[in-house]
Amino acid sequence: MDAKNPGSSYIWSNGETGQTIVANTGGIFVVEVSNQYGCSNKDTLFIDYKHGQKFGVFLGEDQSICEGDSTFVTVNLEGNPAPPLTYRWSGINCDAPETYLKKQGQFCLEVTDANGNTESDCIEITTKEVPVVDLGQDLISYPDKGIDLDAGIPNCFYTWSTGEITQKISINKPGEYWVEVRNEHNCAAQDTIAIEFLEDYPFVGLPKAFSPNGDGHNDKLFIYGKDIKEATLVIYNRLGQKIFETNSVNIGWDGSYKGELQDIDVYIYVLEVTYLDGKKMLKKGNVALLR
Repeated sequence: MDAKNPGSSYIWSNGETGQTIVANTGGIFVVEVSNQYGCSNKDTLFIDYKHGQKFGVFLGEDQSICEGDSTFVTVNLEGNPAPPLTYRWSGINCDAPETYLKKQGQFCLEVTDANGNTESDCIEITTKEVPVVDLGQDLISYPDKGIDLDAGIPNCFYTWSTGEITQKISINKPGEYWVEVRNEHNCAAQDTIAIEFLEDYPFVGLPKAFSPNGDGHNDKLFIYGKDIKEATLVIYNRLGQKIFETNSVNIGWDGSYKGELQDIDVYIYVLEVTYLDGKKMLKKGNVALLR
């Protein structure tokens, strides 16, 4: 301990009279310092002396993980803390020397030995975005049509069950297909879709265009086909907004949304059909609204 103020006189509570003293025990230490003019002042210091040895607590380097994943973190101790040791994590409910961390944030661990000595360390966990992969519902089509599958996320790394590595692939054989998409953070996600191709089922679908101009010809967009047990038709605009839906082949779209006739444009449809024998088919495509 250093009372500073060189050239002054010092009186410590332990009887020493130097500017600095060394304390090897705990307790209360008081020093009175007087200068050449007889002016004096005091200060007091309390030392909490504990037995045992100083030790180190280390959780390792900060880590980055993908959202939904976790990382196993365990403490490394240096020195000889007196057992038994107690552990207290901040930010999580855990009293063990190791744990799995899966949230973003700073996590600190305090380690206390049998002598009451406490040391701590902190680790920062950063979570990285995981790609969202959706190949859609299982699809049924006709062999001469084929089906295009789109992993949906550009500028990533793609691995298909077919061995292809592009964002989009074309399918003309039935089966189950999956894709793994890995982004720039090396975070990956997968999705799987089942593909079937119909052979002798009757055509069910929509015309390529219709003209709701009130002339009595092709004014509404209807589902066409045979052997239909159930059918659901949904129409979307270019912005992805749903503007029409029907569950009946007898109800067609008149080209309006909320009472207003829509612009001449190409609209997206999703048609789900159940045949009389229970076979299901899902079709997606475009239809043009004309005048």
